[in-house]
Amino acid sequence: MRTSKFMRRENIRGFTLVEVMISSAILAIILSMAYGIYLGGLDIWDVAGYKADLQGEARNALSAMANELMRATREPSSSYRAVIPSPYPSTPSTANNSVRFYLPVENLATGNPQWDPSNPIDYRLDNQTVVGKTVLMRSGDGLQKILAKDASGVQFIFDPNLSIYEIRIILTLSKTTPRGRPVSITSTSIVRLRN
Repeated sequence: MRTSKFMRRENIRGFTLVEVMISSAILAIILSMAYGIYLGGLDIWDVAGYKADLQGEARNALSAMANELMRATREPSSSYRAVIPSPYPSTPSTANNSVRFYLPVENLATGNPQWDPSNPIDYRLDNQTVVGKTVLMRSGDGLQKILAKDASGVQFIFDPNLSIYEIRIILTLSKTTPRGRPVSITSTSIVRLRN
């Protein structure tokens, strides 16, 4: 019996076990490199997203504080009108992690603003067990409001390089990404108080 040339043993070719093992190892190396690049890209994406969230949160908190502080005054002759923490200029560049001030109420009879010392407004850091974080709080008008949930530091500074009616606010916010990378931003605002 004659065998066809397709059935002969020398024409049947395939990969040897060594060739399969080498190609599998090369494929595994390439896939692990691609996965590492993918994870690095996800980490960069997370960090950028968290930074954007923190910047928005800081911008909102600084804006809310600036809007109220612009209505306050710092008049050294009247203690309850002053933004409390620093008796400028005897302690220049003193940083405080809280500030207390009073907002004016218009006197309808005279048309001039009056200052109500019984209703102070405070900004301060507070550890919230409900949120499980340090938050920037606003207290006043019988209410408490969280301005920033991820606050890790705040400073209110009366700087001698600024006007006596200006205050520098430095707000630091921080979070940790799901992969454990810490992300932190610091925002600064200079607010001109009412004079």
